[in-house]
Amino acid sequence: MKNLLLAIFLFFGTSIFAKQVIVTVKIDNPNSREIVFKYKKHKTDEFISEFRVNLNAENYTKFFLEIDAPKYIDVVYNATTIHVYHEMNDQLTILFNADNIFQTLRFEGKGGTNNNFLANYSRQFPSYAPKMYDYAYLKIYGTENMARKATTHTDVQYLRAIKNTHQEQITLLKQHRNKLSQSFYLNLMAEINYGFETNKMIWFFENSAMITPERYNQVSKSFQVAKNVDFNKKELFQNKVYTNFLRAYVAYKYLPQDLNMFKIYLPFYKIAKTKLKGRAKYYMMMDILNSVYDRTMKMDLANAEYSDFVKNNPFPEYTEKVSKMYGRDLSGMANAVAPDFDVVDEKGNVVSLSDFKGKVVYIDFWASWCKPCIAGFKDYHETRKQLQSMGVVLLNVSIDKKETAWRTALSKYTPIGINTLTLSFEKLYQKYDISSVPLYQIVGKDGKFASLETQGNRDIIAAFQKLINM
Repeated sequence: MKNLLLAIFLFFGTSIFAKQVIVTVKIDNPNSREIVFKYKKHKTDEFISEFRVNLNAENYTKFFLEIDAPKYIDVVYNATTIHVYHEMNDQLTILFNADNIFQTLRFEGKGGTNNNFLANYSRQFPSYAPKMYDYAYLKIYGTENMARKATTHTDVQYLRAIKNTHQEQITLLKQHRNKLSQSFYLNLMAEINYGFETNKMIWFFENSAMITPERYNQVSKSFQVAKNVDFNKKELFQNKVYTNFLRAYVAYKYLPQDLNMFKIYLPFYKIAKTKLKGRAKYYMMMDILNSVYDRTMKMDLANAEYSDFVKNNPFPEYTEKVSKMYGRDLSGMANAVAPDFDVVDEKGNVVSLSDFKGKVVYIDFWASWCKPCIAGFKDYHETRKQLQSMGVVLLNVSIDKKETAWRTALSKYTPIGINTLTLSFEKLYQKYDISSVPLYQIVGKDGKFASLETQGNRDIIAAFQKLINM
């Protein structure tokens, strides 16, 4: 069955849960032939995919969009970005005049009503230049417009101004509720509400240098930040306005202490751990762990918190993201989950690391051109044979680019164990940082990295037997 699924995946090259739809763009008076589409193809993707297409001689183009859930896509033309909301069954046509894009922008086809409203909403409530607050690797986004108001208005005036705008946005959206799809309505309502809560906190960030504890408590009481907020709707965690609100909330809860102090990510992590609950709590713990490592390559936060995070985190996708970020640096850390991966065996069947959960797995990353790898197979032939008889899974993963080279090496050297070939070296490299081979990893019965005792003259067989008996 796995072999059949692999064949289907390779043939179609897309997720069975995704759907391909067509977006058409027609431009009057074009002054460029290129259009760029930017979006996350799948909701679990970490990075935005970018696709470039050209107008044809009739000044229009069609783009095949692959989506697995309702989402925003950005259509970029001549440095102007058009935000488009696309649902699974939409068939949109985007039309505008290049001489005045926003004023002439309109949509036709299924999904056009949502996007025509969005275009009118954006004209009434235009976007302003963004402003980023970077507090110990916690990036929070506001706007220059809000920052200016926060420093030129009193707290009372500022709150009144953002309340008025918030009410106008809600009123406009509710007036058109019956014409809009439920998905679009709820998504924009969430953006309006969580954007409003973030704007409250912008006042504190802009005035943090002058806020005393007494002043902080006084203004907090009148602003009522996040008083009636639902922190844990699962669908919100794909919404960047909501996740931006979460980061702002963690920084806000640190006040009135100095937000520009060095290494305040440690108390930030504690705030996420103690002040948040449910999915929001573990999302922010994951976010802070990854942000710190991404920008410093230091393990101090992970060394202090990762084991506890893995033990208590009920959301495996967050553990996987942290493991992927830290890569091989986590391999020697207690309770670090070994990232799962797929490879192909000699018969063409897909083999996953997770297939062997409940067993001790000895992974040998190697290549046909690697002399030390081949020497290892020869020198430890008897040891490997004994380990296999004990029940240790010997998973030999070749990183060869050519299947023929791999099969020739197997025929010549006959390594003991399950011999497999990587499907994607790039994906495997991201998970295990295979900068050189041979590379060996041991995974315990619980699916977490394990290590052998290193004291004295180590008895490899006895050390593996301890892992089996655990």
